[in-house]
Amino acid sequence: MDDTKTNSDVVSSLAKISYKQANQLAMDSLKKLNMEQYANTLNSRLSGGTKRKVLIATATASEAEIIFLDEPMTGNEEALSF
Repeated sequence: MDDTKTNSDVVSSLAKISYKQANQLAMDSLKKLNMEQYANTLNSRLSGGTKRKVLIATATASEAEIIFLDEPMTGNEEALSF
């Protein structure tokens, strides 16, 4: 994930859509994870666990048919606690 970009920037470049469309998709996926407060935060400003959550939101926002995630919960203790 490019540390100089926001979630919307990444979605826009991955999905080959306008920034406006990407911003809406990004916001929708961030809301699903209760992370909309990070919508305009540069990736370089995010902690490791938060960056991974935003990466998952980015992947789902791209609306790809298949998404491969390599150890998406590594470093994300909150998601692993019961």
